[in-house]
Amino acid sequence: MKKEFYSYSYCFHFLSKCVDTVYFIAQDVEETAKSIGYDFSGVDMDETGIYGLRYTEFVIPLVKAVQELNDYNNRLQTQNDRLQTQVDELSAIVRQLSGKASNANNFNETGGE
Repeated sequence: MKKEFYSYSYCFHFLSKCVDTVYFIAQDVEETAKSIGYDFSGVDMDETGIYGLRYTEFVIPLVKAVQELNDYNNRLQTQNDRLQTQVDELSAIVRQLSGKASNANNFNETGGE
């Protein structure tokens, strides 16, 4: 059964499993596509059994994977910004409470003078 390929889970999964450092290995691409049920047309084998790749077939999945990773990165950045705001607010409260505690200690040490 052929699966819908142009979704994040398949594009990213497929591409991350295919790449070996900075290049694709045709046999790995073929094996990965079969393992996730995708009939990928970018792998060729000539009459002598030599594999080849049609790199243009990678354009759509690569673009989709980059879009999805960009969206994910944006969500993480938004979450990080919210968390940083909370940390800043809590740090300000801690400083404020530390100042009050310090003033109270000074007051008690001097006998309220």
